[in-house]
Amino acid sequence: MTSLPPPSQARAERRRIAARLRVREPRGGATGGKHRRVLADDSLLPSLVVRTLAIQSAAILVCGVVEAATDARDQAQLLLIGSTLGAVAFVLRGWGREPRRARRSTVLPGLAAMWSLTVLIATIVFAASDPINLLDGFTEAVAGITTLAVTSVDPDQLSHGEALYRSLLQWLGGLLMINAVLVIIPTYGTSRSAREELGPGGAMGRLGATSSRRSEVVNMLYAALTLVIGVGYAIAGMPAWDSLNHALTTASTGGFTVTSEGFAAYGAAVQWVAVVGMALAGIGVMWIATAAGRDSERLFRATELRFYAVLTVIVAVIIAAGESGRGWSDATREGFFSATSAVSTTGFTAGGWDNIDLLGQMLLLLLFGVGAAAGSAGGGFGARRLSALIQMAGRELRTALHHRSVTVVRVDGHPISEPLLDRIAAFAALYLLVVGIGAFGLAMAGADMLGGVSGSISAFSTMGPAFGQLTGAEHPEAVRLIQISLAVLARAGLFTLTVGLAHAAQSVSDAASKGRSR
Repeated sequence: MTSLPPPSQARAERRRIAARLRVREPRGGATGGKHRRVLADDSLLPSLVVRTLAIQSAAILVCGVVEAATDARDQAQLLLIGSTLGAVAFVLRGWGREPRRARRSTVLPGLAAMWSLTVLIATIVFAASDPINLLDGFTEAVAGITTLAVTSVDPDQLSHGEALYRSLLQWLGGLLMINAVLVIIPTYGTSRSAREELGPGGAMGRLGATSSRRSEVVNMLYAALTLVIGVGYAIAGMPAWDSLNHALTTASTGGFTVTSEGFAAYGAAVQWVAVVGMALAGIGVMWIATAAGRDSERLFRATELRFYAVLTVIVAVIIAAGESGRGWSDATREGFFSATSAVSTTGFTAGGWDNIDLLGQMLLLLLFGVGAAAGSAGGGFGARRLSALIQMAGRELRTALHHRSVTVVRVDGHPISEPLLDRIAAFAALYLLVVGIGAFGLAMAGADMLGGVSGSISAFSTMGPAFGQLTGAEHPEAVRLIQISLAVLARAGLFTLTVGLAHAAQSVSDAASKGRSR
């Protein structure tokens, strides 16, 4: 005979079910009740679509106002596109209310739709501008949202509104990437895997108890970092307009500039400010949050940051030594500027990299292959992954020599789980495969061996600039398309695939644990 639950438990269960199925009446009361919506366990897609439309509308309208106040060339197109997007977002506002709890299966499609819609809108904006055709507009749009420093237009020929929208696009792309990490990792991984991904016991958990709270803190820190960099540029002597745009593209590790000369157009003080700004952007706002908190000593124990700092300094000194004929001061500045630009995957240049000797170029290639810190807007393989991979290789060698040896892979003194190690190994294999295919494609487009390899690694790390015969290839349109394809794959495809692998591995592990418990 089955016993009934106590009345208190029954009432609690009824309240729980009622809360889960609670519906929200539309504005106007119950009379419009046939369109009621279930907010719990709903799709995230409508919310992200409406949010994208609203953000793009605001950005384009701001650029239209700037255009009207300065060049007065493309203000009609910008104001029309911005107003249209705003009207559509207003009409769809009820459809796009954020669900109380989104289904896991809707997170990745929602983010993909957000990225795709942003690229479509940006392509239309650029193609409507005077000197930019459809292909170039698509290139600028994808490069902007992926923070890839590859451009098909002359920045000097852009109006103020177009240049500002270009910079804002990279800034929004960096912000989107950071928030995607905050959303995806906790959604598709366990709390342990999330801590391991962003640092054991790391910064993510200290940003807030909920995803929305963490996003708010990250967004504020990201905006504050942008403001600090912009003020630094202005104090160093950069014009106000240039400071605004370069602050946006520095904080996002984007690399777009408003002049074809890059940072060679500015003085030494501005370049040193750029070095500091790129370094902070490459570290990421999550580590900055940790530095501002009570656990600031963790910065000195972090394997990732030690890799980041040591590799940057070593490469900068070697490059400076190779350019000693330019004078100690100029050589040191060039070395640190190039190294920081590479490791943060920003892509700024201060005079071109062709003047750097072959050893310096190979070391820079290593830097933007490793890339920025986890949880930042930068790309690359990741110092945490590289450290774990080196330890895995050492463990296999010791096991081959001493069959009974047991070695635990540790990062920051914390053991790394075997599922995550498998994930890192899979990521490394996919990384090499994609880079190899990209290098082959660039070679077919007319690049030489150095240009193909460096161009592929650079694009897949969302860096942009490369060495060798790349920009002068026989088919420049094909080169640009291959590079932006690699950047898209790095930002969306490969990341999604590794998340899927992690989720599958976790599911298998959970199933095995349940089987053993039975």
